[in-house]
Amino acid sequence: MGHSWELCLLLWTAALTVLPHPVGTALALGYTIHLAADNYINPVSPFAYFFTFRLLHGFRPDVLFSEEKLKKRSGYWKKRMEPGGEI
Repeated sequence: MGHSWELCLLLWTAALTVLPHPVGTALALGYTIHLAADNYINPVSPFAYFFTFRLLHGFRPDVLFSEEKLKKRSGYWKKRMEPGGEI
């Protein structure tokens, strides 16, 4: 569940209830900003950072990656999207 909005929700829940400390809030805020930036910058579907979305679609790259955003990116992502390419 590494990069997911569900994990972000768990972090905020912990930061506000279990660990009500500035460090917990800072960690949750930092993770939220990091995830939002990843979601904006990377050529993915708006729902790709929801673990449940990825799971329901079998982690298929053709569902996760946005063709429109892919066209704007360098060859790095295009190579990774080719059959046999790593993700």
